[in-house]
Amino acid sequence: MGNYSNYCHQQFNQRQLSMQLARFATITTPKLPKNWEKIVLTFETFQVGCFIDKAVKGEHLKVVAATTTLPTEALSIDDAGSIFIADAVRQLGEQAIEHYANLMSVSNYMRRAVSSTWPALALKPQSDNDFRLLASAKGIAAPEGNHGIPGSVYEFDTASQIIHLSDRIDGVAIIAEALGHSQASGRFRDLIRLFERAFGKAGKALVAPLAAFLKPKDGYSLAEVSNWIDVRDGVTHADKKDKILFDGDVAWVVERVTQAAYDVLLNKEQWRSSGTERRKVWSSACGTVNADCGLRVTRSADMVITFRVFDEYRRFPLHLEGAFTGIPAGWWVSPSQNGLPSAEV
Repeated sequence: MGNYSNYCHQQFNQRQLSMQLARFATITTPKLPKNWEKIVLTFETFQVGCFIDKAVKGEHLKVVAATTTLPTEALSIDDAGSIFIADAVRQLGEQAIEHYANLMSVSNYMRRAVSSTWPALALKPQSDNDFRLLASAKGIAAPEGNHGIPGSVYEFDTASQIIHLSDRIDGVAIIAEALGHSQASGRFRDLIRLFERAFGKAGKALVAPLAAFLKPKDGYSLAEVSNWIDVRDGVTHADKKDKILFDGDVAWVVERVTQAAYDVLLNKEQWRSSGTERRKVWSSACGTVNADCGLRVTRSADMVITFRVFDEYRRFPLHLEGAFTGIPAGWWVSPSQNGLPSAEV
């Protein structure tokens, strides 16, 4: 996904602006964290706190906000009235939310899941100039393009395919473990292991043969496969890099990787070799055809299509049962987003 803040737009004169930014999200946990209402995390320039807790289907849903005062260079507006928030600032708020969720998890010995509200961002005017800007603004800009990941339940007939899997039962075991993960990062790491096992290569040496094998199908590119390996390093190793990656960094790509893993398991001619020859053993009835997750379906075929909707910035999946019925008092969102909740909290 491109950096939408690089689009051509005017830098707004902010000498009299003192706008605040909020990045909203939801955190789901199996039990109520102790003293949740008192927990406030300061991360870089952001403060994160929880302001709503509600029991939902045997779990606890918390709506949290990461807030900061926008630096001068982080807000701009184009001629059409679209407000642009610098990617780096928004992403810092998203990291703050993840760290906050992790503290809840570790201190209460429980799992957690981070998702997004709708809308994800809001602004809070602090001065007359702020109010004048927002009164004429069209809304907060977000990247164009697909915000949902279509996919499938990848199934095959065991009785007819078992003969083709006898030399790669280790690959079956890896995918089975991958499917057992509830977090995208865990599944992603195991599926990359599947590719390593299949081609006998790891790291950058894996990119070329894996991309060459996948190229005939579903729009896989060398750049896309290379990105998987880059991301895999960030979610697996934490020894040397300043920045390590987490669940939100792989949530958008894990469906494409799953699709590719089934293709490799069943259709790679020579297992545990760098060869890229294909055999025609299995094909999914539907799937994605590019990194932007365009959908492919086979006419008249039986299939199960899955669909996961993400926020405007493709960072967190939407919590469709936990978005706003209205933003907190004093905050401003794009007029088209205000009053469009997914469900009440």
